[in-house]
Amino acid sequence: MGKKDPEQEVENFVTSNTLELGKDKWQCPLSGKKFK
Repeated sequence: MGKKDPEQEVENFVTSNTLELGKDKWQCPLSGKKFK
């Protein structure tokens, strides 16, 4: 097993747990919170 890059893991987590609403706008489908 290779060593995982923490930043890549975070990016993968964020990407898989958010919906892109538009440029620089994101919404978390779990909480419905919008953030930039």
